[in-house]
Amino acid sequence: MLMGMRPTVSIATLLAIALIACACQAERTETAADGSIIDENQGTDGWRSALGNGFVVWESNRSGSWRLWRRDLDGSPVRQLTPDEGPRIHCCPHISPDGQWVAYLSLPADQKGYPRGGALGSLRLIRPDGTGDHLLLPEARNYFENRAVVWSSSDELVFIDRDRRTALLNLDSGEVTILTKTASED
Repeated sequence: MLMGMRPTVSIATLLAIALIACACQAERTETAADGSIIDENQGTDGWRSALGNGFVVWESNRSGSWRLWRRDLDGSPVRQLTPDEGPRIHCCPHISPDGQWVAYLSLPADQKGYPRGGALGSLRLIRPDGTGDHLLLPEARNYFENRAVVWSSSDELVFIDRDRRTALLNLDSGEVTILTKTASED
C-alpha cells in the first residue's frame, strides 16, 4: 500500500493470519501405531512445528521506505527482504510456486499511489533469503493496485507490459510473448 491509499488486506495475508490463529488454538493430537497419543503441542517446537517451513512476504514502510518484508511461519523475527534502493518503492510481491523466488515491482520514488492503468516500474526477482536480487524487465505495470505478476509455473511469469498488454516472460530464455493484442484499461 502506498501513501494516500486506503488500507487493504490481501487474501494471502488473511489466510496466513487465520492459519496462525488456528495453529495457536487447535489441539493437535494423533494416535501412534502402538496406541499412544502424540501431542504436537509438546516439545521444543510447540505449535510452530505444525506450520511447516513456510513464510509470508508483504510490503511495508516500517523502515521509512517502502520495502518488502519476510516472516517465517516458525515465528522468527520479521526481516527486510529487499535491499535499500534509495527512495524507490518496492511493492507487489508474489512468491513463485516452488518458493524459490519472489517477484516484485520497484517504482520511482515520486509514485503517490496506484494510478488507473497501473504504475510503471521495473520488474525484479529476489530469493526469499534476500540474495540474488536482479532486474527482470526495465518496465512493467501493476494492476488492481498491489499486483504485478502471476506465476504460470516456476519459470514463467504473466505481467502487464509498458503498453498495458498482458505478456508472458520465460525466465530461462528471457523471451517475452504478448498474450493480448490490445491494451488493458486497468
